[in-house]
Order: sequence, then C-alpha cells, then structure tokens
Amino acid sequence: MKLEGELPPSTDSEERRRQRVVSLGQDKRTEVVDELVSALGDPSWRVRKAALDSLMRHEGHGAIVPALVKCLGSDDNAGMRNASAEALTRIGAPAVAELLKQLAVPDVDLQKFAIDVLGYFTTAAQAPDGLRFQPIAPARAYDSRDANAGGLLLAGQRRTTNAAPIGQLAPRNAAAVAVNLTVADTVAGGHLRLAPGETAVRPETSAINWYASGQRLANGTVVAIRDGKMTTFSGSGATQYIVDMAGYYFRPS
Repeated sequence: MKLEGELPPSTDSEERRRQRVVSLGQDKRTEVVDELVSALGDPSWRVRKAALDSLMRHEGHGAIVPALVKCLGSDDNAGMRNASAEALTRIGAPAVAELLKQLAVPDVDLQKFAIDVLGYFTTAAQAPDGLRFQPIAPARAYDSRDANAGGLLLAGQRRTTNAAPIGQLAPRNAAAVAVNLTVADTVAGGHLRLAPGETAVRPETSAINWYASGQRLANGTVVAIRDGKMTTFSGSGATQYIVDMAGYYFRPS
C-alpha cells in the first residue's frame, strides 16, 4: 500500500529516503511498519540505521517481531538480515518465543541466524528474570518414541526427563532452558504443560496445544529447570512428544 507522502524509490536520493523513514518513526499507524521493515534492506547503511531506530519506536506492535524474524532468512540481502538481527537483539526477551519457533523450520540457515540472535541476549535487562542466555547447537533432549522412553503420554499423566541433550547433564548453575517442544501422533485434542524439576504440581499455563488426532506441531518456549530436570504434564489428550534443546539460561554470578 502506498502511503501519503511516499517517494518513488527510483528517484529518491539517499537523504530523502533517510528523512522518510525518520518521519515514519513519529507515525504510530500500524501501516508504516511494513515500510520500515522493507527499509532495513535499503542499499544505504544510513537509511537502514534510521529505519532501525524508527522501528524501535513501534516496538510494542505485535507484527514487528515476526516480520523481523522473517527477514533473517533474506539470503540475498545481507544488509537486511544484519539490520533485522540488530533490531531483534534490541527488542530482547519479547522476541525469544518467535526466535525459538525457527528451530523447527527446515531452513538450516534461518535456524543458525535465530540461534546467533538468541546468543546476544546476555544482559540482565534482556533475558527473562535477569538470566543470561548461552546457546548450544540444537540437540535432542528427549523423544518419547525412542525405546524405553515411555511412549505415548496419556491424558492426566506426567513424565520427568533430563533438561539436557541425550547422554549429557544440565550444568549445575542452569536455571532455565530454551527448548523446541514437538507433539506427534496426537490422540484427540489436548495440551502439554512444562514444570521445573521432578514435581506433581501442574503449572497453570500450557506450552503447546493440539486440536485433533494425528497432528504434528511444534512450539518454542523457555522453561525453568530444577536439579537439571523438567516435568511434562498431559492434559485431556494423549501424544508422543519430543524436546529439542537450543540453550541454557544462567543466573549472573
């Protein structure tokens, strides 16, 4: 959609394009977000910087994080990819959930860029509850379909597993983990909930939901751990489930 005052890219000078995105930083209409995201791919670093600064003024708009994450996969425009990564780093913790979702996509380059951005969340202001994030190479922590892994988690059941790649233990000072939680071979509709440690106390919120039999769905999330373990609770349905690790959160020393 062409907004009032928009200047044709073919005739714009660099300075006029920069002034345009600066002015959009004062415009609180949601329609300008797409134009600002597109400007992150401008050939001029000055325009990209101005677009980035203007986007931060719209930080509360829910469409920004998904749009920026999508730009991480821009394999033909390194400037857009780098500017998007910087924007996500500035946004910090509110971007974590969307970035974790990318660990389940088939695009390995996008997975890598998402992990790289997560690795920048190292300040107490950015990481949840003041934790510091340390990414790891994506690794399988648990798969209920494996031999002797327990199989289907039935309605009302719970299962405690290690919050670390298979064959490893979580670091003793790890307080939380970033995981990609997948359900497979679902039976009826249901949900899973995640809790720290070995516990019978069911948390109030779900980590992933499904709505029919035979579904395979994934969701990225962060879960607190205790003694290097986490417990998964099944709601009204049954499912196989897989936990893939993306990294650990540590309390600052």
